[in-house]
Amino acid sequence: MRFENTMEVEAPIERVRAAIRNIEGLGACIPGCQQISAVEDGKKYSAIVRERLGPFQVEFVLDVHVEAGSDPDTLSLRIEGRDTRLGSRLSQSVEISVRELSPVRTRLDMVTDVSIFGKLATLGKPIVERKAGEITRAFARNFQAWLGADAGEAQGGSATSA
Repeated sequence: MRFENTMEVEAPIERVRAAIRNIEGLGACIPGCQQISAVEDGKKYSAIVRERLGPFQVEFVLDVHVEAGSDPDTLSLRIEGRDTRLGSRLSQSVEISVRELSPVRTRLDMVTDVSIFGKLATLGKPIVERKAGEITRAFARNFQAWLGADAGEAQGGSATSA
């Protein structure tokens, strides 16, 4: 399944560029992310995500790989994970690109391709799409709050996702 989302945040592009390179900080913005730690700083991370998906409580142990790239406005991730209790796994690619809208407002475009295998695959696309929407909206709120806290100042406006 492919998901495309856009959000705008009240922050200068330099701050947003730095934030998308801070994988631990990004992980903390993801609902259900219990832990994220560097295996190889800047290249590989491990994470644990617990979340309810339909009737199931899932716990994915994830390997997060930062794909090499020279564009400071783009971050590409490859994520592989497994929930051993349910016998399910996922494979995901994420690309986040940023664009300056004004000196204090930045747009993030996120494209995610996700494949789910095993028991969770039986849930069907509508349930997964609904959950993806919930997670995206929560991520947008958390990311904006994190940028504001990271700057040490109050931020006006709010994050929006489309």
